[in-house]
Amino acid sequence: MEGTRGTWLLGLLKRAAPLDVFREPILAKLKNATPETVSYWDACQLMALACGYARQGSKLAYQIIYEKFGEQLYDPTVGGHQIVTLDGLGGFLHVAEVVGARLKREVDFRDDGYLLWLANDEFGEQRVAEALRERSPTSPNVAAFEYSVNQQRANSKRRGDSGKAPTLSDFLAAVEHDGDAPWVICRKFARHATAGELDEVFSRLLRETEASRLVSYLRVFSSAKLPTLDERMFALSRSDDDTIRDNAVTALAQVKAKAVRELGLRFLEEQDLALRKNGIQLLYENHKSKDIPRIAAALPKEGPPDVLHGMATTLMMITDRQPRDVELAKWVYEYNPCSYCRNGAFRRLVKRDALSKFQLAECAWDGYDETRTSARRIIKKRRGDG
Repeated sequence: MEGTRGTWLLGLLKRAAPLDVFREPILAKLKNATPETVSYWDACQLMALACGYARQGSKLAYQIIYEKFGEQLYDPTVGGHQIVTLDGLGGFLHVAEVVGARLKREVDFRDDGYLLWLANDEFGEQRVAEALRERSPTSPNVAAFEYSVNQQRANSKRRGDSGKAPTLSDFLAAVEHDGDAPWVICRKFARHATAGELDEVFSRLLRETEASRLVSYLRVFSSAKLPTLDERMFALSRSDDDTIRDNAVTALAQVKAKAVRELGLRFLEEQDLALRKNGIQLLYENHKSKDIPRIAAALPKEGPPDVLHGMATTLMMITDRQPRDVELAKWVYEYNPCSYCRNGAFRRLVKRDALSKFQLAECAWDGYDETRTSARRIIKKRRGDG
């Protein structure tokens, strides 16, 4: 996750054997992929490999990318990114056609706007807007996509999701209208709210029973400190609802208090890896140097990628507060599934001179360009010094 390693893998395959040897099984795997048999990030990687073959002239790879994207079994980024890469603005209009049809077909489907952002970044916002406007009159699906884009912009403007921070009234109106107010709105409000306004939101939080509104109030306190530690926050940190629990933990993690540290240490003892991840998060502000071995002992060698990734994110921040510790960074280096976090661990271990000669050589072949380039530069420098 967080980095497909597609280009890197193609380079390795090219060294191992003629690329045609691998092309057929890779494309067959992608063609038959479903969310039940191939995870989202694996599907992303298969698409990246197929895109590499398509750019080398494989008509079959090109065809399968389009066919798989047309099935819309995954998030539109799976295949949509590759189509924009391969076919430019014309490819983006095809993406808009397919996603627009899905928006019309599936009432609960929402497009997150990533592919629009990608096109705007690549071709310019004005050019993309003009292309959509020209195609919409002859394509109901593109018109549906354009309508969705315009609605998102209008909603963002209405809820204060632009320059000016939302007032308490704006924020409460967004919660009343949407239930689950966007995280960015909650953060902007929190950063500019007065103590009295935060007290009002916290009071509502303690009384709220509807899940989506409760999440909105909790999100405010991911960027603002809780006015007080109420027992309900500790109860919410053990909620059966993952979203409520994670947001309650994020709010508690902002507070430096003995009770929060004790809860974090208890979570480290849980069998549930998601709770251990939450325990690590609670200890970011509250850990003591003597807690580091307990954190290290709670770290697994395998588990759900999103849980391991969440652990890694907090472990890097704890490592920055413990200059002499390298054990947590070593775990991130070995076991987290994210190329970017691995690079963070690599940089911290280099700074502490804690990478073995073998590990440095390993990093010279890492799947992430920045890690690979940095490692090779260090090796070359050391050889020169020698």
